[in-house]
Amino acid sequence: MKTIVIVVIVAIVVAIAAVLVKRRADQKAEELRLQAQDHREEAKATQVAATRQETEADAMAARAKADLVTAEQQRNAAAVKREVAADLNLRADNIDPDVPTSPT
Repeated sequence: MKTIVIVVIVAIVVAIAAVLVKRRADQKAEELRLQAQDHREEAKATQVAATRQETEADAMAARAKADLVTAEQQRNAAAVKREVAADLNLRADNIDPDVPTSPT
């Protein structure tokens, strides 16, 4: 009779231990699920920030290209004005009686 009681007690203890182990494993799995969800949310937020930053960089690059084109146009316009100024100076020198002319 004592043996049966001991076996029953051991069986109950083993069953309780199994339930506790299972419960602990379930809690651990839930913690891991929550941690994974947090990582996914952080990854999504980081991806959104990266996309926004990339869009801003593309816009900056487009503005820089436009500025470069404008600068080149201004440089060309300045060169044309320099040529006009040089031509006007040459004309002025050609018609100014006070400017000595070199014999040709």
